[in-house]
Amino acid sequence: MRKKVSKTFHFILAVSLILSMMVVRPLSVQASGTTYYIDSVNGNDTNDGVSTNTPWKSLEKINSVVFSSGDKILLKAGGVWNGQLKPRGSGTEGSPIIIDMYGSGEKPIINGQGQVLITLYLYNEQYWEINNLEITNQGATELTGRTGVKVEAHDYGVANHIYLKNLEVHSVNGDSVKKDTGNGGIFFVVTGNSVKTKFNDILIEDCSVKNVNRTGISVGFTSWCALYDGYGGRYPHHIVEDYSSENVVIRNNYVEAAGGDAIVPMFCDYPIIEYNVANGCNTTTAAAGQYSAGIWPWRCDDALFQYNEVYGTKYNGDGQAFDCDYSNRTVYQYNYSHDNEGGFMLMCQDESNDSVVRYNISQNDRAGVLSTSGKSSGHVYNNVFYIGQGLNTTPWRYTGSGDMKVSNNIFYNLGTSKSVTWPSNITYSHNNYYGYNNHPNDPNKNTDDPQFINGGSGGLGIDTVDGYKLNPNSSLINSGTPILYSGGRDYWGNELYYDKPDIGAFEYPVGDITGPEYVNKVINEGFETGQGSPFYPWNSSVSSSNQRTGNYCGKVNKYGSWEQVISVQPNKTYTLTGWMAVENQSDEFWLGVKDYGGNEIHTTVDSTSYTQGSIQFTTGASATTAIIYAHRPNTGSGAGYVDDMAVILNQQQPVINLVKNEGLETGNGDSWNDWNSSVSSNNQRTGSYCGKVNKYGSWEQVINVEPQKTYTLTGWLKVENQGDDFRLGVKEYGGDSVSVSIDSTSYTQGTVQFTTGRFNTSAIIYMYRPDTGIGAGYGDDFKVMSD
Repeated sequence: MRKKVSKTFHFILAVSLILSMMVVRPLSVQASGTTYYIDSVNGNDTNDGVSTNTPWKSLEKINSVVFSSGDKILLKAGGVWNGQLKPRGSGTEGSPIIIDMYGSGEKPIINGQGQVLITLYLYNEQYWEINNLEITNQGATELTGRTGVKVEAHDYGVANHIYLKNLEVHSVNGDSVKKDTGNGGIFFVVTGNSVKTKFNDILIEDCSVKNVNRTGISVGFTSWCALYDGYGGRYPHHIVEDYSSENVVIRNNYVEAAGGDAIVPMFCDYPIIEYNVANGCNTTTAAAGQYSAGIWPWRCDDALFQYNEVYGTKYNGDGQAFDCDYSNRTVYQYNYSHDNEGGFMLMCQDESNDSVVRYNISQNDRAGVLSTSGKSSGHVYNNVFYIGQGLNTTPWRYTGSGDMKVSNNIFYNLGTSKSVTWPSNITYSHNNYYGYNNHPNDPNKNTDDPQFINGGSGGLGIDTVDGYKLNPNSSLINSGTPILYSGGRDYWGNELYYDKPDIGAFEYPVGDITGPEYVNKVINEGFETGQGSPFYPWNSSVSSSNQRTGNYCGKVNKYGSWEQVISVQPNKTYTLTGWMAVENQSDEFWLGVKDYGGNEIHTTVDSTSYTQGSIQFTTGASATTAIIYAHRPNTGSGAGYVDDMAVILNQQQPVINLVKNEGLETGNGDSWNDWNSSVSSNNQRTGSYCGKVNKYGSWEQVINVEPQKTYTLTGWLKVENQGDDFRLGVKEYGGDSVSVSIDSTSYTQGTVQFTTGRFNTSAIIYMYRPDTGIGAGYGDDFKVMSD
């Protein structure tokens, strides 16, 4: 079937890294902002090092100096140094210490020669940026703990802003077993047991890691790991806040022939792993009886994996490209997996909760495409699983007993396994099964040829898979089931949805939006008739100058307006937009809506350049019309101009209250996760129950949200003892954890507003009693409403 109206879009993902608090530590008396030069051939450690004519020579000289904020340590291109680089000192926010190269030629080489355990070692420092080095550490035999680059925070507090960019790390022969505190390419680890410690603002970008054992890149292992045990993977707020590393980004790196795993964030809160390539990993772990995969998280919350390519992963106990492992709400989207011996995806064990695997492409992966174990839960939807000729790959390698949904996927089989096992504990819906003799219990299954443009033609690179787009007459177009909070776009960036969802990773980029629900409700939206009708003017006119587009616009004089009555549906949310400008800077010009079943609302534009105003409004239960307007108040002196107005029905309507069991009225903690807390039948504000939170305890709930949308969290809280701190907050929504504190013995309403990130489809709300004061806190009647 062919859709009608083109509506593609593309966007560039921007990731904002938020710097956290700085640990203030004593520094040496080195002058701030000094640049030091090091030349392995012509340098001399008795030089002052501050010019290319008087450079230092050795790593020992660098290691003997405590550097200060703003300092630069520049190693000469083409130079070779043997031994360990262990620089000291810390920068400050906005003024990090930088290691880089100078001159032209090959990157400076730091070669541990297997004589040191770690070649580049940063210990208990922060605010460093290390760029353009070649790091190696090859010994005569494998050695546990041998590492190329290691950043360690030991009983330190928060270690901020460590950036590693454009490093080449290779030939590091640790052993094939150890995978946590350093053993391979690049490691960030937390050690010690007396000071709460974690990392914040970590970036590993544009690095190459080759032929290392065991792991390519690992960030976040913590010696406090035992604190995460015993919660079924639903870690309490205070543990994540105190010990999980934040603002971790691993981007655009290449990992080849790692002995085990390629990239593993550990104990991180909302890490982003994107645009990386892992090639031919798991080279030694099978022989050592170890399990490993390509790119995956361990005990992370809300890890986001996108735009990654993994291929050639060797078979062992795992051997998949990707793995959702002992982590909450992991999202894999827009990734490309091919030719991996262990399959595409593993969702592993009881503490892999609420994983989302969507809009990915798996081509010619071996063994079984999908695997689950234990009670892992999640939703696998809108992926393509392509099995080529001659392969005996099955859809499932093994399965566990968790709540797993599989929807809108294409299982395309040209291989030899035609009659396969479809696990009966999986919920299947609206999938395509092509090339199989038997199918699972899927009441809305599709068994037609998907009509790929050129299936199986993917090469190297995430942009080589256009062959998996659908031909316009494919029966998979408009045949899927809608998925709430589906990420907003397909593998290629096409908007979701254009009519009904398509099956597979491609949403055919045109949609049947000609029905009355989705057309622009504004008539003569750009005044291009040359007349105002059906707008109603007051002290206004149609102008053939100052228009934004076309030949006309609406002119509104001081204390004037243009208004139009539009048709709407009851209980629906719409977005009003319009482009506006004023003759005199700072004059007010309003774009607004009224008489829709709610309070009149408007937005103000005061610029002489056309600026788009936007308002979202929800109609009343009986509303069938609304009035939109452009109005110049009786202030200032000049006119305003308006053009290109639109009112469009939002495709996803708001949920009234996103909190389940909001008053604990089930009499238990259904939908909530508690720590040192309980349901109380005393002290409730309304109803029969409330939540009681003891000192250093919490109640938490995961809620569904839409990306890039603003919500308001409210709840009623009180404490037993006046002045005790009791917090209502939200975290893991795509921004910093935010909370409001209540310290009254009378129920007081707390309010927190938050805006979700571009890819966030969940958030965690919480009430939390810190480890201060003496008494308990009580919470009741929680709400999360979309603004």
